[in-house]
Amino acid sequence: MEYLYELLKYLGSVGAIAWSLGWIIRKLIDSFFNKKIEEYKNNLEKENIKLKISYEKLHTERAEVIKVVYQKLTKTIGFIQQYIKPMRLTGEESEEESQIKAIDAYNEFSVYYRENRLFFNEDLALKIDDIQMRLLDILNGFQLIRNIEIQSLGDTSKKWSELFKSLTDTDIPPLKKEIEIEFRKIIGIE
Repeated sequence: MEYLYELLKYLGSVGAIAWSLGWIIRKLIDSFFNKKIEEYKNNLEKENIKLKISYEKLHTERAEVIKVVYQKLTKTIGFIQQYIKPMRLTGEESEEESQIKAIDAYNEFSVYYRENRLFFNEDLALKIDDIQMRLLDILNGFQLIRNIEIQSLGDTSKKWSELFKSLTDTDIPPLKKEIEIEFRKIIGIE
């Protein structure tokens, strides 16, 4: 009986030691994995912050591009209106000066827009492409009218009036309004 008691005492000690070692090993493993999980969480948080900063920077840059494209578009339309308007008052700049300003503004708008087209979704980019081409058509059409007049090849007043109406009433303003609405949506105003 004494052997049995000693054996049970010995097995109890070994069991207690084994349980203690198992508990210690489990705690070490838990500690190791908890540390790894915390490192992983911290890395994810850092990546999240980097992405958030990148997104905010991209959104800010996109808003700036939208603003500049709109400013250049508006400036271009204004200069083209000044260039093709039917009457000039005394003291106003000459048609040649207006032509230079209109062409320079158009080129500045076109180059800036082409360099930054990727900031716009395809539908909006196509609208801007459309207004860009219509403005070019107006500039070229007016130059053609002036050449016909210079060569005295016929009356161009009707065509001149149509070009001016296209710029001020029928074609350009509705398209510009669509672009404005899209710009407002993008920058979160509407």
